[in-house]
Amino acid sequence: MNDSHKAFATLLILVCCILSAISASGQDKTKIFHLKDQTTIRGTIVSETSESFVVATGYGTLTIRKSDIVRTEPGTMPATQTGEEERRLIQTKDGNEIRGIIIGEKGDSLLVETSYGTFTIPQSNIKRIVNLVSPEREREREAPSSPARFEAVKDAYHEWKIIAGVCFPSGDFGTTSPQNQAGYATTGFTLGMSYDGEITTGVEGILVEELTRNALDATEYQKLFPQGTQVDPGAWYSLWTMGGFGFGIPMQTEGRFHAGALLGILVGISPSITATLSSSYYSSSASQSAAEGVAFAYGGYVGITVSRFAAEMHYMTGEPEYTINVTSGSGSGSGTFKQPTALFDITVGIVF
Repeated sequence: MNDSHKAFATLLILVCCILSAISASGQDKTKIFHLKDQTTIRGTIVSETSESFVVATGYGTLTIRKSDIVRTEPGTMPATQTGEEERRLIQTKDGNEIRGIIIGEKGDSLLVETSYGTFTIPQSNIKRIVNLVSPEREREREAPSSPARFEAVKDAYHEWKIIAGVCFPSGDFGTTSPQNQAGYATTGFTLGMSYDGEITTGVEGILVEELTRNALDATEYQKLFPQGTQVDPGAWYSLWTMGGFGFGIPMQTEGRFHAGALLGILVGISPSITATLSSSYYSSSASQSAAEGVAFAYGGYVGITVSRFAAEMHYMTGEPEYTINVTSGSGSGSGTFKQPTALFDITVGIVF
């Protein structure tokens, strides 16, 4: 091999070594920094002193003190930070909209760089994040792999609640006038579950499942029987399975107001009643067994949710038909009647 060939080979080896060193150096200098205040920053080390690193990120150059670093790990720059910066529209549950670049995380919050400064947004308050890189085809951001972020980036507002409260009979159901379809129902209690889910912005669906109990007004019901009769009245039980649509409005605090209409099915159970008339000369008794009736039901709702607590009001009404059997010492018989059943309830609940 002549001298020119040797020189060329030597030069080629030097170039390969330099390129490999540059490549290795670039890979080595891209780091993920975990800081003491729980901030996470990803970038490439530009320079280093005995006290700090100068780091280039997709949103600018930062100086990170070594005393603030808990640990570092190898990393690569996201594709969106090698070219056009990835702008986001962040919608919060309290109705705010923030446009900026997600530059890192701090504990359970996102750090967002905007034209007005850096915002710290709790992930629990994030409703959705939209990609603004291509405005002509805005699309909803896919949920990331991070479990903590997955909980924060939600497609829509939704909540399940366990509810309990009081229910007030309305109309004929609560009247004690024999001339009407009197139900003699008194104020009772309710227990159930409800669900609110956002279908589109401002429009939501609701599901309600409630069991209510309203005892008969024993004092007034007693007046229907001859003097001296002992009456053991039972109670009305009603199972409401309702669904509907309405609207939801985020509140200034971490809360939401919603209202709408309900449609569904009412399954009612009539009271079981026993009446006994006795004296020193004779004794007689009669009993009415409980019966089941089903009817179409409708109504409305209004409610408010703040953090993990909820308060709701429902109005629900239907008119089941019951077939009852009456048994006495002289025989038995049956009959059919319709009972208008209307309730207004006030409940409180816990979101889970």
